[in-house]
Amino acid sequence: MRRLGFRSAFLVVATIGGLLAACGFGVDLENLFGDGRTDDADTGTIDAATDGAEDIDATIPKAQVLQIGAGDSYACGRRVDGTVMCWGRGDDGRLGNAAANDASKPVLVKDMMDATDLSVGDDHACVVRKSGEVYCWGRNTYGQVGNGSTTESRIAVPVTNLTDAAVVVAGGEFTCALKKEKTVVCWGRNAAGQIGDGTNDNRSTPVPVKDLAGVKQIALGSAHACALTDAGEVWCWGENNEGQLGNGAAPTDVNVPTKIANLTGVTAIGSGPNSGHTCAVVGATGAVQCWGLGERGALGNGKTDSVNATPQAVVGFTEAVSVTTGDRYSCALKKSGAVNCWGNNEWRTLGVGDGANPSQATTPVPVDKLTAGVQEVKAGSGFVCALHNDGANVSCWGTNNYHALGRNTRAVAETPVKINVPALGSIALGRDHSCGVDKAGALHCWGINVHRQQITSAYTVTGAPTAVTGITGTIARATGGDIHTCVLQGTEIRCWGHGQYGALGHGAMPYIQTSPVVFNAPAATDVGAGSAFTCALLSNKQVYCAGLNDDTRLGRTGGNSSTPAPVLLPPPPPVDAGDEDADAEPPPGPVPFGNVDQLSVGRFHSCAVHGGKVSCWGTNSSGQLGVTSGARAVPFEVPLNATATMVAAGEGHSCALIQGGSIRCWGRNSSGQSSGTAGSGSQIRTPDLSGKTATAIAAGDEHSCALLSDQTVACWGSNFRGQLGNGTRTDANQPVVVPNLTGVTALVAENDRTCVLAGDGELHCWGSNRFGDLGDGALMLTGVPLGVDGY
Repeated sequence: MRRLGFRSAFLVVATIGGLLAACGFGVDLENLFGDGRTDDADTGTIDAATDGAEDIDATIPKAQVLQIGAGDSYACGRRVDGTVMCWGRGDDGRLGNAAANDASKPVLVKDMMDATDLSVGDDHACVVRKSGEVYCWGRNTYGQVGNGSTTESRIAVPVTNLTDAAVVVAGGEFTCALKKEKTVVCWGRNAAGQIGDGTNDNRSTPVPVKDLAGVKQIALGSAHACALTDAGEVWCWGENNEGQLGNGAAPTDVNVPTKIANLTGVTAIGSGPNSGHTCAVVGATGAVQCWGLGERGALGNGKTDSVNATPQAVVGFTEAVSVTTGDRYSCALKKSGAVNCWGNNEWRTLGVGDGANPSQATTPVPVDKLTAGVQEVKAGSGFVCALHNDGANVSCWGTNNYHALGRNTRAVAETPVKINVPALGSIALGRDHSCGVDKAGALHCWGINVHRQQITSAYTVTGAPTAVTGITGTIARATGGDIHTCVLQGTEIRCWGHGQYGALGHGAMPYIQTSPVVFNAPAATDVGAGSAFTCALLSNKQVYCAGLNDDTRLGRTGGNSSTPAPVLLPPPPPVDAGDEDADAEPPPGPVPFGNVDQLSVGRFHSCAVHGGKVSCWGTNSSGQLGVTSGARAVPFEVPLNATATMVAAGEGHSCALIQGGSIRCWGRNSSGQSSGTAGSGSQIRTPDLSGKTATAIAAGDEHSCALLSDQTVACWGSNFRGQLGNGTRTDANQPVVVPNLTGVTALVAENDRTCVLAGDGELHCWGSNRFGDLGDGALMLTGVPLGVDGY
């Protein structure tokens, strides 16, 4: 059963080039903001209006908000004029604006002008209209939209034969309506009996819940439902594998309402479409009791019991007027307008701010900044929203998955975004973090920080450039690997972050190094970081590497090493003494690779320019070393037949700048990143610069860029996440100019994004922004309640 939508969307994984799960930081890396290739629905261009959708870039007229709801990575608000606005995840049409695209700020539900009640489910939403009719939209796999079909609807459609509803509530994959006569009808998925009609058959149109009358409130969870009667009693039905029905019985689903014993005087109940537990406000004191799934303190009873099949008192909490529940967490609104939350805090849903990050709280804690003035609070999949008393403000916190926080921050920027940062002298991009060195030699970083790539331990992600205070002294340049960072200070290299394979080069292999350590190589002039390894270009023009040595990426045979050692060339052939009687010369040994003028460290391989030649070593899965197949433990000279001045190593391809300004590329060409239509391989290709010449090159995972002599930029290859910067999502197998970008002085590319310096150190970036790695202020997680855009 698809019970917890958020948990299914955010599988705990063990990689950002390594080991996120070991940090308790589980993230769907490829689909964090809903723009991954493996999503079960093609959401199209992020924030683009298609299929008749409202234009995301057009500001909708502001109106007072009367009611809010939150589901699986999206939320909606009902407004005083009867219109409904939604934001966040848009696949299955859950935003109701005729599209299936995500929206980073509110868009209007199409043709909705007279809504009187609103509810947001896991992946569908519903309203009651002035006529008493119910309209729903979104995913409809089990008939939860209620129009007699199982086809998704991207616009609000009427529920069949329901014209006298007072309230509607959307749950996991089913929906219920409280009729004006105080009976309840339900429709949608019924595998656990959550429809309450005595069967387990799915229903695509409403059916009455059996033997239930005098109802004044209903609350739906992922696959269970509860009703509060005028007598202050609570009746529940549906899934009971985690005690959701509160009846103390064996974990057996029940398909008709059952009364919770010993729970009386209830004034309000609350659950949520991603929830496996329910809470109730009890008596005049406003005490709260909860039951069901109690993992990570979700029941607020001071414990982390996995299941409590009877109501448990929330410790020391009174004065509640309403309660809402999410995925193993709960929030309550007090009479004073303050909000308190408890339970799971992996996604900052407790709202305790960004400076501290307790993984859970087993008793209520106050939400930062919301000590008064709130009239409604709703829990979604891994985020929470609060409606303020004036109806003019909505605050959200937690995960920004699929733009659920409504902050008008984009997962993808298809054109250059100007970043607010001090004038930079250089820029470095890691896998999902970025750093820049300003003209005074100070370091600024942003993006993901799970492995302390930014040194600071205060927060997992920073969406805007932040001065790094954990390192002193003037920095010449920085480099970012997959999960570590290094800087050059004078001739000394210092590194921090993930060091389990020895990439920090200080003779140890720490899982996480939270302060800079010296990379123990001789005097250096440059440094490059890849996936769990680091290489340094020395003052004597040799190259030293340390770290993970899969596919001999360290330029030598053997295992991983935390001690930097030289990249070696094969030994020269033995010298024939020419005299049979002369003593035999000892066989020559390997010699250091030298005379290197420029070094580029890719994700799994490295390349260097030496005396106008280019040689590469390491992984060779797609011919990126310039040789047909097989990894190379020693530098292999690429047969360019031209004099090179610069080389750029990407993930599976490489490019060289040729004297005179032309470019040669080789290796993977799955998206045209090496140029042309031919497949991947070691063959040398020449991108068409349309008569222009290049002065610098850069290579990401699946795209390449060139800085042209007129100080503009052209890119080619994959454009799935906007990494070509030309305002489209269309791949290009030949260079296309980045529009409206001039005066460029420096260029870098990494993973699926690109950044340039222009003018006097002005930073512009484009491409993927999943972890705030463009630096435009986007955050993946925040425990600070901040406003939805426009509210």
